[in-house]
Amino acid sequence: MRQLVSGAAELVTQQDKIERLLGLDKPAPTQAFTDRFSEELMKVQQIEQVAVLGLPDAVLERIAFQQARENFDAAMIEVMPRFERLFAGVLESSNDIARAGHNKALGGNDGPNARFDHLATLRWTLTPAPADGAILPDCVAVAYTAEGMSPLMFANLHDASAVAMPISSQVILVGTLADASPPTEDFNLEAARVSHRFFLSATNIPAIADLRQRIDERAYELVEDAVRNAFKDLMPPVATVLPGESDDDFADDSGGSVTPAVSWELSLIGMYDTVEAARNLTEAIRGIVAAVGYSLPLSRLEGITLSNDYGEALSQIDRGVEGVGPPSSIDPRIGTGIAQTVNVLRNGQIMCRIVLDSGVGFGLLSNESATVDAATNILIRQLMLASLTEVVDLSLPGVILQPIADPLQGWLYNAVGGALDCYVVSHMASGFGDSRELASGWRQLLTEALDRLRETVLPARLAYRYNGDLDALLAVTMPHIHHVLQFAGDLLGHCAAQGVAPVELGSDLAVALDRIGLKNWLPRYAADLETCRLNYGKWKSFDEFLTLNVHVERLMWQFGMIPWSNHEGMRVEVPLGTDAEALMGDALASQGQHSSTP
Repeated sequence: MRQLVSGAAELVTQQDKIERLLGLDKPAPTQAFTDRFSEELMKVQQIEQVAVLGLPDAVLERIAFQQARENFDAAMIEVMPRFERLFAGVLESSNDIARAGHNKALGGNDGPNARFDHLATLRWTLTPAPADGAILPDCVAVAYTAEGMSPLMFANLHDASAVAMPISSQVILVGTLADASPPTEDFNLEAARVSHRFFLSATNIPAIADLRQRIDERAYELVEDAVRNAFKDLMPPVATVLPGESDDDFADDSGGSVTPAVSWELSLIGMYDTVEAARNLTEAIRGIVAAVGYSLPLSRLEGITLSNDYGEALSQIDRGVEGVGPPSSIDPRIGTGIAQTVNVLRNGQIMCRIVLDSGVGFGLLSNESATVDAATNILIRQLMLASLTEVVDLSLPGVILQPIADPLQGWLYNAVGGALDCYVVSHMASGFGDSRELASGWRQLLTEALDRLRETVLPARLAYRYNGDLDALLAVTMPHIHHVLQFAGDLLGHCAAQGVAPVELGSDLAVALDRIGLKNWLPRYAADLETCRLNYGKWKSFDEFLTLNVHVERLMWQFGMIPWSNHEGMRVEVPLGTDAEALMGDALASQGQHSSTP
């Protein structure tokens, strides 16, 4: 009992374990949470008011689940001391509790029960004890199973071939299945092994005295197994890495081989007038590609294009798939695009074309070491993206550049699809360049993206109340959500690899997260990204990527937009209550203008 209580205390006083127990360790609602939520939803007295929104229970469930995940840390701080006091008290009283429970069970056993009924089916006989006299183990009665003798209290009676109990030093009461022989060979040895603390004997002859050293051999194993099995489905799995293996060895996990890119094309557009002038840059780029190719698979690298017109170079790429247009650069209002790795289809195989702004190439040849480091980091990140593309295509052939069957999931994935790549590449490339400077840059980008999200979407949502143009509202909202998720992925991946906190106390980023109401969201997003990173190359289905879609929903919920779908198609609800105060203010202002008009 003490071991079971200690195991339970360990389970519910460690956050990662209790999260798993409650089903809060996954990005989407687990069955444990779903069952409990369904029960509670039926009890809510205001359920009719909730239903006015027209939202299915599954949507409310997803919202409640994410709220539970994000607020779990605060709840644990409040309840943990109570748990610790509770289990300390139980451990202190465990002997009394066990004794009282045992006595109650014995005192109440005045009629047939499952144990009684099963034992009554056995054939009972009195069997002579061993020549040295039978010992009485401290568990009193024993059972014979395929694994050997065990205390009767631990045995599954349906798996027991016989039950035995010494009633004197000379006689053993044995119950067996029909036509089975009473098993009494080596009784004393096995009875000593299943004794926990002691056994009783009528004599102390050497043969009996020697058995003392065998006490608790089998009993200890059984207790340990019982405790372990009691919690095995609740404890988080332990990841094991064999010697010589690495979590980042994606190519080995996916079956690919790490070899340098054999043949790829380098295009320099509008940068140099002669081949001689371009030679130094060409050699620099080839050297970096060769170096990366010895660590990561680059056989899908079709080529690298550097252009003095980055946007035009992107627009000229043929993706090789009907209906899939050329890529576009980042919105100039957000930043300046300088690098992108584009997936294309060539001769039935997914390949990658890296497009870089000419400034990156010139940076590689700069006299300033910091500029060279920054340009090198940019190119290496794109090469890493090309290697990850190969891992994905080998693990899940035929999914890249293909539409997602579920319209809602496909639409949501457009906003988060590149975030996992950002996280993984930032994690892998964290050692290139100045770590503190890189982290500072990612923090600034995320801070600005959060501020733009808040400053842009709130007015757009209020405008929607008047024009009713949902498409216009989403056209404004989704790009900003996309940038928040990607910049957060870059920051979180870099910080996870470097072992530093992504958000510094009192920083501009901390203020931006708190102002927008996403302070508790960011750690959950980080945990889900890390889980996905560790699964790279081990996927069974593309659906595993879609688990991150919930974070798109989460940011939409924060701004009063709730996406869901039914048999009629995809819907986005924008509850009126989110803008009630602003609309009331507009109405009062309008009323004031009318009242002051002659």
